[in-house]
Amino acid sequence: MRDLLVGLWHRFRAFHAETVEASERLWLLQNPWQEDLLHWGADGRLHGSQVPASTRRPSTTRTGWCPGLRLARQG
Repeated sequence: MRDLLVGLWHRFRAFHAETVEASERLWLLQNPWQEDLLHWGADGRLHGSQVPASTRRPSTTRTGWCPGLRLARQG
């Protein structure tokens, strides 16, 4: 029984993490000016040109994805 509960808990956490990632990506795609703020992308490069205010939302998701990575792959 314990293994079943642990397995369900792990699947729930994975589902939750994917849901949060998707909502963060959607927010960034709906707010394209965030890409102009300095941030480290998942590719290890510095993106953007403006210093962000400390009260602003980050320009990347928790995993480091940013719209610039999507555009770089298309080009």
